[in-house]
Amino acid sequence: MSWFSKRIPRSRQPHRDFVPGGRRLRIEPPDGAASAQSAGSGAPDPAAELFELGRRFETRFGQTGNAEDLDQAIAALRKAVDATPQGHPQRASRLTVLGNALRTRFDRRGRPVDLQAALAAVEEAVAISAGDPDRGRHLSSLAVALRTRSQCGGNRRDLDRAIGLGDEAVTSMAEDHPDRPKILTDLASSLLTRFKQSGSLADLDRAIAAARDVVAIAAENGIYQANLGVMLRMRYEVTGDFRSLRDAVTALRSAGKVICGDDPSTTGVLTTLGVALKTMFDRTSDLQLLDEAIAVHRAAAATATNASFPRRNVLNNLTGALWARYVRTGKLDDLEDAIKVGRQARGANLIVALNTRFARTRNPADLDEAIALAREIVASDPVGLPARALHLGMLGQALLNQFRRTGELAVLEEAISVDRQALDATPAAHPDHPIRLENLGIALADQFIRTGDQSCLDKAIQVLRDALRLTPAGHDMIPSLHSSLAWVFMARFRSTGDTASLEDAVQASREAVALTPADHTERPGRLASLGSALHALSRRLGLLNDLEEAIAVLREADQALPEGHRKRPGIQEKLGSALSTLYDQTRDVTALDEALEVQRDALAHTPCDDPQRGGSFHNVTVVLWRRYRRTGSRHDFSEALRTCRQALEARPADDPHRAVDMGLLGTMLWDQYRRTKARRHVADMLNASREAAQSDTAPIVTRVGAASNWGLAAATLKNWEQAVEAFTTATSLLPLRAGMELDRRDQEHHLGDETDLAADGAASALNLGRPELAVSMLEQGRGVLFSQALEGRSDLTELRQHHPGIADEFLRLNWQLDTPVAPDLGDLPESPDSDTAATGHQEVRDRHRLSRERKKLIEKIRDLPGFERFLLPPQEDQLLAAANQGPVICCNVSSYRSDALIVCTDGIRIVNLPEVTPERVRDNVTKLLTASSEAGRARGETELLQAQRPLDEVLQWLWDALAQPVLASLGLSATPSSGQPWPRVWWVPTGLLTFLPLHAAGYHTWPSDRTPQAIPMTVIDRVVSSYTPTIRALLHARERAISTSARKALIVTMPTTPGQSDLPDLPAADKEANIIQTCVPGSLTLRAENATAKRIITEVPTYPWVHFACHAESNVEDPSLSQLVVHNHEQRTLTVLDIARLQTDRAELAFLSACETARTGRRIADEAIHLASAFQLAGYPQVVGTLWPIKDYAAVRISAFFYHRISQQGPSNTQSYDFATALHEAVQRIRDEHRSMPSLWASHIHVGS
Repeated sequence: MSWFSKRIPRSRQPHRDFVPGGRRLRIEPPDGAASAQSAGSGAPDPAAELFELGRRFETRFGQTGNAEDLDQAIAALRKAVDATPQGHPQRASRLTVLGNALRTRFDRRGRPVDLQAALAAVEEAVAISAGDPDRGRHLSSLAVALRTRSQCGGNRRDLDRAIGLGDEAVTSMAEDHPDRPKILTDLASSLLTRFKQSGSLADLDRAIAAARDVVAIAAENGIYQANLGVMLRMRYEVTGDFRSLRDAVTALRSAGKVICGDDPSTTGVLTTLGVALKTMFDRTSDLQLLDEAIAVHRAAAATATNASFPRRNVLNNLTGALWARYVRTGKLDDLEDAIKVGRQARGANLIVALNTRFARTRNPADLDEAIALAREIVASDPVGLPARALHLGMLGQALLNQFRRTGELAVLEEAISVDRQALDATPAAHPDHPIRLENLGIALADQFIRTGDQSCLDKAIQVLRDALRLTPAGHDMIPSLHSSLAWVFMARFRSTGDTASLEDAVQASREAVALTPADHTERPGRLASLGSALHALSRRLGLLNDLEEAIAVLREADQALPEGHRKRPGIQEKLGSALSTLYDQTRDVTALDEALEVQRDALAHTPCDDPQRGGSFHNVTVVLWRRYRRTGSRHDFSEALRTCRQALEARPADDPHRAVDMGLLGTMLWDQYRRTKARRHVADMLNASREAAQSDTAPIVTRVGAASNWGLAAATLKNWEQAVEAFTTATSLLPLRAGMELDRRDQEHHLGDETDLAADGAASALNLGRPELAVSMLEQGRGVLFSQALEGRSDLTELRQHHPGIADEFLRLNWQLDTPVAPDLGDLPESPDSDTAATGHQEVRDRHRLSRERKKLIEKIRDLPGFERFLLPPQEDQLLAAANQGPVICCNVSSYRSDALIVCTDGIRIVNLPEVTPERVRDNVTKLLTASSEAGRARGETELLQAQRPLDEVLQWLWDALAQPVLASLGLSATPSSGQPWPRVWWVPTGLLTFLPLHAAGYHTWPSDRTPQAIPMTVIDRVVSSYTPTIRALLHARERAISTSARKALIVTMPTTPGQSDLPDLPAADKEANIIQTCVPGSLTLRAENATAKRIITEVPTYPWVHFACHAESNVEDPSLSQLVVHNHEQRTLTVLDIARLQTDRAELAFLSACETARTGRRIADEAIHLASAFQLAGYPQVVGTLWPIKDYAAVRISAFFYHRISQQGPSNTQSYDFATALHEAVQRIRDEHRSMPSLWASHIHVGS
């Protein structure tokens, strides 16, 4: 960006030309007026003599500037007017000359009496000049006087009248009148004045047109050429129209050729030309223009005297041009010359040059001098001076550099305050407004990095976007703005892990590099930013081609800078980091060795007092740590430990990055302990991890990782108190790790990095004897996304009753945040308020703002009487109340211990499960998934039977290891007697247990030595089972449970699936629909081409029951994309996310007779992301789903038994249909028919209340 001063001092005499130092336009007496004889008499005329004398004094004043000559001129002219009788043909002309002289004295002394007298004189001249061929001259003089008064008093009416009189003066004057150029010039000046007040481009264009007319009449007059150039350049600054700038340079070049070297206007014209050439260079990057500008400024400096044009201003402009050439070419001679010239000028551009040299050399003396000069200039600027905003901006930049050197937060806060003042002092339409915004945005981003305050980051992004929006296309600022935006987007990504921000950073960096010339001094830095963003993207998505491009770009940036360049260490650090990642992906040890070499070189060239030095130590530590883990070299470990401690010493105590170093130190010490079992580092390890985890300003990802390491280390050491503290910290941070401001894919990715935290925390709490804390930890650390979604669907009846406006606002924010960041699907249902729904489809950049608003609103609601626990997790008494219809069994699996935490109304029982280890669970899940997949693909009975044995083994292991001990603890040891109600249990499996059919555990094929009368060793023959992701989800489902006598269902069937040749036909689907229609009259069937996503979504709210008989696709790696395969699914899907966004008020049951509709994802099994849970979120308190692929003929039979059983029921006034028992009996019946084929019946589960 350009910082050189654009202010051009102008003559204070309004009737002079606009060019600085321009010669005054003299008014010659009219024909005959110069004669000192009375007209026609030949006798001496005293009035004429006095008038002649006055004009001579005026002429000498113009040459000498002696005020006494002006006073003498006015005195003689007054006497001449007094001696000229009314009706005399020369009275009007003499009044006008007197008025102009009085106005000139007002310009010099500022006495209102002179301006009043001037106006009176020219008003009379105009009044008596009707029919006078010189009337245009009198009109123009009155116009100038009125314009002067408007400039002093701010009277817009005076200015409007002045323009009207100027128009009249031009119209009344003959085309060939010698004064026509001056009259047009005066009109142009008035129009220009009004443009500056109102911003009306029409006034500026009229002024330019008048100036063009002047040049056409008097092309040989350099002043007129210069005036035109000034106005054209002004038009460019306002509109960004390059033709205006080009024409300005042409006019100013012409003026420079015409005006002689000894003309007092020469310096001003050359200076104006130099500034215009510099501006044109800024737009085109044509170095020849900048060279010409410097040559012109040097010529101006050679002619400058304070009498004609302040030499200081000329030298300041030369400083700015020399600085710009350094920035463009990197030639140090230009920078040194700029500082040398600037010190003579003591102008604002010296601040920029000193700032730049500091950035290169890190010599604090340059920065101190820049700040002192900036403060001096700002202090001397009058309030309201246009250049004050520019000077404030320079001070802000110098202070920001000072902060980056010292890390002092108070300096940064002053920089931001100064930047805000600069912005406030710059009108929105001013061409420098985007520059002020960019400066403020960068400072705010620094504040975020320093303090961790997310609101600073959001503001930074917003002001930078505003700056880019306000900058004309093709402007030289655009690459800089793209680069700044990329840097801020990277800051947000590093804080939140938001992939959309990372992708924005890559795109902005590409734009910045593409728009930066190959030899531009800023290109290496912009290449480095692009390389860093590509590196981060490769790590996020695991794409090697992005990483290879990142390394290539960073090498190009590094090679473009000479040895010792101040930017080189930062670029080397980025290159070294990318090379380390290349090693991680390829195990190429040469990449690791090069990474260490590059990072060491960067550290060696980072000054000892540089605030970034801590980061340099950190980077060396990371590479050494990687190499130690590969080679086991004790030397590498010792050096890594030393450099990590040096990184901590180099960081200020409140630096958010300190937590990263602390976390790394804890990790290294823990790894060393695990390798050596030496306990000397244990205390340091625990303290380092604790400090990192509890740092309020550190990034959430750093805190969660540190808390996890802290907990694992403490648990391994059996320090259960610290383990509980650590895991409590970690689980409490998980909702922030997957904050609602993030895209769903980012939320899932981050939670996938933090598996087992809740399970290990619960195990630690149990070892500490705290079962209630164990259950609480499982509730808080599992189903994080499910709980977020439930918050938006909580019952707001009471809130709406007392605070309806707040309830509506809460619903609006939830709706907007619930909208996936994806292409608008268009046919989703409207929100409760269709007007606000129109704004619901927000870009990802708005999610951060919406999330912040939602958090503030929740805090506000919790401050309301009676709403103190709004959306907080259930307390212990609420958890125990969840067991009022039957025990809730939380099955926790951890490497530290595994247990069933049985929540009963009277407390929590613990059943230890020593055989349920993470390894055994993993083995059985693998066995089940393989066998169920083979069963699903089986084409004959032989293949189907072969797949059953592994399934039987899984069910039997589940019984022995888990189900039997749990049921025994509950006293559920036999099948209920006929006529007795069956006991209910709710299973809450954790981790990979969610893949296993706990409800079907047992020995279902009777041994030969047993009889059917023996006690069954099966869950299904002792209890009715249901599942729930969390106890909180169960409580929510019960709140939603309704009782309705309106039995009707929406039935969706897809006997065939067009476009999916790999999916078999479902011939039983139509039979399934017919059975349901018989059992549930009044139902609607959507079959085949009628079963589109749009139609289904439209009909769903009308029916309390929905039944799908179709294919489903389970995406184990990205479970949010699991979908029901309906008609036209290629154009419009019905995924987990689509279904979860539905909101139904009278829903009861969703029956998903399709494959794998209750199967969750591998990496985030605890999140319960599947089609069944999506229907729960949509408002269905009870859902029937499946854990694996099901056979068509088995599915229709289970559905038939289920609905037949429901048709025999009838809801009471207090209870809904008993769907769980209906499914239990249906599955039990198919089991009895096919005991040896669990793949046919064990897949179906009941989820919910």
